[in-house]
This record gives sequence, C-alpha cells and structure tokens, in this order.
Amino acid sequence: SSWCVQTRFLYSGALPFTARPHSSLWRSSQMTSKRCVAQSSRSNPNCDRRTPGASSSYHQINSKIIKSFEKGDLDGLLATIASHIPQMNLVNLTTGLHRLAKLAAPSPQRQAHLKGHHVFQHLLNSISVALDTLRPGEVPAQSLSNVAWSLASLGFITDELINKMVVKAASSVSSFHSFELSTLLWACAKLGAMNDDIARCTKPVFDMAATHIMAHVNDFPFRCLANVLWAFATSKRFHSRLFRCVVSQMLPQVHVANSQELANTTWALGKASYRNEPFLQRVADHALPHLADFKPQELSNMIWGFGCIGFFPEEFFLGASAALQSKDLTT
Repeated sequence: SSWCVQTRFLYSGALPFTARPHSSLWRSSQMTSKRCVAQSSRSNPNCDRRTPGASSSYHQINSKIIKSFEKGDLDGLLATIASHIPQMNLVNLTTGLHRLAKLAAPSPQRQAHLKGHHVFQHLLNSISVALDTLRPGEVPAQSLSNVAWSLASLGFITDELINKMVVKAASSVSSFHSFELSTLLWACAKLGAMNDDIARCTKPVFDMAATHIMAHVNDFPFRCLANVLWAFATSKRFHSRLFRCVVSQMLPQVHVANSQELANTTWALGKASYRNEPFLQRVADHALPHLADFKPQELSNMIWGFGCIGFFPEEFFLGASAALQSKDLTT
C-alpha cells in the first residue's frame, strides 16, 4: 500500500545504528574486574610481574581507580593512574583505561583532552608491554574486552596494541563470558569500520567467536546475542549458520528485549539480508505496544531493517509512523 512504500522510501537510507553494549553488561564488567584482579594473582603469576607477592596492593590500586572514577573528574583519574602505573598489573592497567574511556567517550572535548594527555599514552604503552609478557591463556578475558571497548568507544586506533589484543583474544575465545565476548565483537566491528587494516586484523576473532557461540549459544542472553548480530553485520561477515543459530536462540527471548536490542537486531538482520518471518513477526509484535518509548533512530532502523528484507507488518509500520510524527526528529 502507499503508506508502506512511502515509509520505506523515507527510511531506506537510514544510517547504521551505532549500537553500544547494554548498560547492564557494563555493570557486569565492574563486578568482574574485582574477580579478575584476584584471578590474575592466583592463576596468572606473570600478571604480577613487577612486585611478587603484592596481590593485596593490586586490589588496593583497583579500588583507588574505581573511587577516583566515581568522582567523575577526568584529570583526577589521570592523576590517580599516573601515580600508580609503575606498580600496576594488567588488570589494573586495563581497568584504568576502561574508566578513562567511560568518562571521556560521551564528550568530544574530553576525548580530545584524554587522547592528547601523556598519561594516556603511557597507559597504552604499559598495557602493550604487559601483553608481551603473557601467554594467551594467561590474559584475563575481561582485560582484553576492556581494552577493545575502550579503544572503540574513544575511536582511537593504535595498530600495535590492537594487533596484540586480537592475537590474545582469538586464541582464548573459550575463556570469555557471554558479555565479555559480545562486547569484544562490538568493539572489533566498530574499530574495523574505522580502518580497513583493523577490519582484516580482527578476522580471526570473528572466526573463532562464531564457532564458540554456535557451540555455547544457550549461555548467551538476548542482549548479548543482539550485539553479536550487530557486530557481524557491521563488519560485513554474513555467517548464515551463525545467524540461524542465534536467531533460533533469541526467538523465545524476544519478550525480554528493550528498544535498543530490538533495533540492533532488526538492523543487523536487514544488513545481512537474513529473513526469519516468525522471529521478525514476534519482534514487531513485542515492539508495537512500546513504540512511544523508542528513540527516533531506533524506530528508523527497525523500519529500515524490515524494509531491507521485504517484511512489512502493517500494524507496526502504522504505529511506528505515528510514533515518529510525535517525536522531535532533530535530536
């Protein structure tokens, strides 16, 4: 019908949705950082390469980093990190990087300040050196995920560090929890979209992750699988068996998805030209009562994704068009 054609025309050029790992995944990473500090001391002695027997000091350093971060002062956090870098292990270093990125990423001004700061470069160099001293199985998965997320969130390309991170991650994918792996893939996709060399470099991570996810898909909640699909679609790695496996796992979980997760998923399926009508219909039905809660970008990307694969649920499209008309599309 005419409304359908008009809506498809209006949103056929929708920009790829810049998905971000769900906030609950980031909260999980905060809790995991404490676990990683302890594990790095017990099972990865090389992580504590500077001061043998000082595992309690690593816990104290991590606590100081987190307390400084919670104050929201970027320069204060940089000062805290600078004063402890010589005593830090890998978990401390990557926790510091993660918290710096968390503070700076939302603000272009803060990003520019951080990227030009000598402590930031010193921190990156220290992480690179720490990775050199560890075998792949000795590097905590959360540390690798933190490095990838931080660099991607800041849009900061450093070939040497990313290459080292990819090598360690690809050889230890099985050690990643679902939120760690989905965040790693999100970051690799975003970094790869900025740089073709990085896109080629990250191929082993995607290849190993696909095999692991298909074998352990039951361990992944909807929000992690949404990020997985977005990452593979963004990196133009259209793995049909993986998509089929993931969508089958997501089908009975659609009712728990929020607007961002639905938008990420629909955009990814459209980008990959992957059509599973029962799943798409359930996504549309679940979204319909909540369209007022969707951001304009989320709605436009759902419309774009559905349109790419020729799926036009009339009730959803009418509701989405009405919701868009009621929103401020300039923000």
